[in-house]
Amino acid sequence: VKGTMELINYKGLEIQMKISKQVEGEVVSAEGSERTFKTAKRLNQVNPTSVIEWRPKLAKGAKRTFEYTYSVYVSAR
Repeated sequence: VKGTMELINYKGLEIQMKISKQVEGEVVSAEGSERTFKTAKRLNQVNPTSVIEWRPKLAKGAKRTFEYTYSVYVSAR
């Protein structure tokens, strides 16, 4: 699964952000991510719960896009 997140700073000053995204699956890649980790939830399941964290700084009026990819196992019934 591939996802995209777009940020735009509409404030009149530079801002520091902390963003976290929880996914059900294994994180393959997360562009610009500070860290990725698995939570204690669903550790014994086929698709564990993973969290991606970003801490970008955005200048006044700046726009930034982040892409992330994670794998999910689906039953073949």
